[in-house]
This record gives sequence, C-alpha cells and structure tokens, in this order.
Amino acid sequence: MTNASEKGHLRNATAFTELVAICSSLGASYRPSNPLLALTALGSQSNAATESVNSVMALLNDYYNAVNLRQSGFAELATLSSRILSYFRSCGASEERINDLKAYHKKLQGSTRRKPSTAAPVPADNPEPAAQRVISTSQLSYDQKSQHFLSMIDILMKEPLYSPLEDELTVAQLSERHRQLLASSAAVQTQKRLLDNARALRNELLYNKSSGVADVARAIKQYLRAAFGEQSAAWKQAVRLSISKPRTK
Repeated sequence: MTNASEKGHLRNATAFTELVAICSSLGASYRPSNPLLALTALGSQSNAATESVNSVMALLNDYYNAVNLRQSGFAELATLSSRILSYFRSCGASEERINDLKAYHKKLQGSTRRKPSTAAPVPADNPEPAAQRVISTSQLSYDQKSQHFLSMIDILMKEPLYSPLEDELTVAQLSERHRQLLASSAAVQTQKRLLDNARALRNELLYNKSSGVADVARAIKQYLRAAFGEQSAAWKQAVRLSISKPRTK
C-alpha cells in the first residue's frame, strides 16, 4: 500500500507520464526547440521518474518490515529477562550477583519506542529536526537495550551455578538471541540508508531546478499554450494536470 507521504510524488510522476502522452499524440506538429522537451528526452525522463518513485515505495516497505522485525525481537526481552532473573535466584547465586543482574533486568523493563507501521518513520522530504531527534532517540534506546542484555549474559557466563536445562535460557542460546538483535538493528539502519539514497535520487529527478519533472512540465505547458493556443485540446488537457514541488524548509 502506498504510504501517505509518498502519494504526492506518485501523483506527480503519473501526471508527467500523461503529459508526455499528450505531447506524443500531437505527432509531427509537436516540435519544440528546447531539447529537454523533445519526445525522446521526455520518454526517458518519464520512465526514470516512475522507476524512482516505485523504488522508494518498495524500499519503504522493506524499511517498515525491518523496523517491525526489530521491534518484535526487542519486545520479548522484558519477559525473557524476568525468566533469567528468576532462574538466577533459584540456582544459588550470591545476593551480590543477583543484585547486579537485577539492575540490568530493571533497565530492560522500560518500553521500547515503537514506530507505528501506519506512520512514516522518516519524513518524505527534508526531515524536521524534531522528527530526527525521535529517530535518534529510538535507535539509542535499542542500542542501550542490546548492551544491557549483553551485560546480563556476561554475568551469567561468570556464574558456575547458572546451568539451566531449559534450552532458551542457556548462555549459548541467549548469546545467539543477542546476535539476532544486533542483526535486526543493523538491518534497520541498512534499509534506512537505502531509503534515504532512493529518496534523494527521486527528488533530483522530479524536482531539480530547470531539468526536473516539475519544471519541465511547466515548460511543456508554456510551449503548448504558445504553439497551439488556449483553445486547443492539447492545452486544455495539459493544464488540468497538476505537478507541484513539495514544500521545503
């Protein structure tokens, strides 16, 4: 499903494709002197713009999936750390070591900041400082939780009395769980970089001054108005197609 923050870009790319089709339908009578308005150039630009928009939407879905996988993995830490602490208390460990483990357990009970799957985790264009701070804080939270969990594992490794028969509580399995958490967090950052790069390319193709889709579309309309007049079907069709640049700060 197309994210709300991406719909404006999709509409722009679609409108540009329709505008190119109007120009193409004019045949030999369409003969602008500006090379940017030549049909071959317009066709290539339309294809590139559409591909860039589709690429962003695909990568946005990949990013959401990575965020959700990380969230589900870290959400299990609170319950898992409670089980670990209970077993540690039962195995005969000293009160001092129990308190050490309990300190990290408490840190893992805090709620992990979740990015709802229905809201864009990254603004489509020129993220505002406040939004950037939320993302940075969320990432820091996951990094801290991962470190707290690793500290718990380190305490367990140094306690010879800790030898659970329950497979999911063994040091080996807990270490593997920690590795998976690190991998899920790294995957989010990888998808974030890919998404940012794809958005930068899309914005360049659609909104670059003079040569981007938005400005070329305006030039096309000016040519149609001059060459065929305001009463022509081509002009009337073209003027109904809205292609606008997003607001920037």
